[in-house]
Amino acid sequence: RPTPASPSTTADGENDSGDAADDKNNNPTPSRTLHKSNPSHPLTHATLAAESILSSLSKIASGGSAASSEMRALERHRQAIDAEALDMEHALQIREGCVRGGDSLMGRRYADAARAVADVNAILDGKGSYIGQKATERAKELAGNDALMSHDTTTVVLKRAIGERYEAAVRNGDVAGLSELTPLLAMLDMAELGVKLYLEYSQSCLC
Repeated sequence: RPTPASPSTTADGENDSGDAADDKNNNPTPSRTLHKSNPSHPLTHATLAAESILSSLSKIASGGSAASSEMRALERHRQAIDAEALDMEHALQIREGCVRGGDSLMGRRYADAARAVADVNAILDGKGSYIGQKATERAKELAGNDALMSHDTTTVVLKRAIGERYEAAVRNGDVAGLSELTPLLAMLDMAELGVKLYLEYSQSCLC
């Protein structure tokens, strides 16, 4: 019984079927063209090796691009999580400051109330230790309208109370009272009123 003919194999392990595929496609690679013309030439081996290396590098580059995209996606995800955490932190700090300010005002602890109001304003306006970290609209939503309205009410009432006491201290020449209240004016953005009243006090002392 005749044995089926097997594809002939070249000295470098390439068989006729590969060459036939190249011929069929009419687009043989440079290495295969060189291999058919001179399979034992050193340049043939070098060309085949170069093509293999180029193929490997292309795969590595493709994989590296995919990994880079994944890293960028992870970084964006991390930034989003950090932003959400910061919003939550600001919301909690706003609520805590509003409660502290209201309680201190009710107890007529004006210095404590002024510090609480200043702390909340720093978060809302991105001032002081919160420069570059101004509360976002999402943070304000998390804090709630009730807390923000409470803060506004505390600020108005506190400013009026401190302003009245500062004026009384000026009229009465109360140096101790002026020394106690002056720092609170700065906390509440009332420095202009303080300067005006202090000038009046100074003029009264000269008369």
